[in-house]
Amino acid sequence: MKIDSSGRLTIPAALRRRYGLRPGDEIQFHADGDDLVMVPVIDRSDTATVSAAQQTQ
Repeated sequence: MKIDSSGRLTIPAALRRRYGLRPGDEIQFHADGDDLVMVPVIDRSDTATVSAAQQTQ
């Protein structure tokens, strides 16, 4: 992945499908030692997203 001049990056379609990510979903970033970790913010009331993410793991 590359970051564009506006600071945006594109998550590959395979990863979006695997984790049930959709346009408008929120993502958080945090540091873990020398790594930058991206974590989707899952609305627990949206069971379709949670279910899709769990089924692909």
